[in-house]
This record gives sequence, C-alpha cells and structure tokens, in this order.
Amino acid sequence: MEGASLLSHQDTIRSTVDYIRLQCKHPLSLAEMADTAGYSVYYFNRLFKSIMGVPPGRYLLDCRILVAKRMLVDSKLSVKQIASQCGFTHSSYFIRMFRSYIGMTPQQFRLLYSSGNIHHP
Repeated sequence: MEGASLLSHQDTIRSTVDYIRLQCKHPLSLAEMADTAGYSVYYFNRLFKSIMGVPPGRYLLDCRILVAKRMLVDSKLSVKQIASQCGFTHSSYFIRMFRSYIGMTPQQFRLLYSSGNIHHP
C-alpha cells in the first residue's frame, strides 16, 4: 500500500472501531462492520487485523466484555440481563467467553470487585 492509501485505510478502520465501540451492545455481524467501512468482508477482516492487531470479531468481543465488567460492578442486573444488554444472545456463551478472558465467572468477578471491596478492575 502506498502512504496516502494506507492512511486512508487506517482512518476508515479507526472510524469503524469507534462505530464498533458505540454499537457493541447490539447484535453486530462481520458483514455489517465491513459494510460500515465500505469494504468486502474478506478485505475488511484482513485490513482490520493488520491495523488493529486483532480480527474484528475479537475486537467486538473485547468491547462487550469491557462493558460487561463495568455493568457487573456498577449495576444489580442479573448475569443473564447483562449478557443480553452486552449483545450476547446466550448467557451460557457470555459466561464461557467471560471466563476465558478474565479467568473467573461473571459472578465471581462481581463478588470480587463489587463496591464493598477495595479492588477495582
């Protein structure tokens, strides 16, 4: 890629990253993300990974887990409600992904970091 072209692609991917961050609580497919950027799914996936260091699906999951962590600490919503509000269609998938990312279940995380404790994520 030439310099100007690369900058243009980086700007497009960064604005798509902002869009993903804002929309991560909603169902968001790879095709929708690619469409937002104006690229084919295949090209978007490659370009996103080369610029951001992770594939777009992983980035979306990162955003959802981050939002869920905040909600677990700051709200009294159930794990199932939080999963749903963070864009996960199944709470079992949410719990599995949360555990693989954070090393504990959402409930354990909530107990560890709830307002009565000193530690914060």
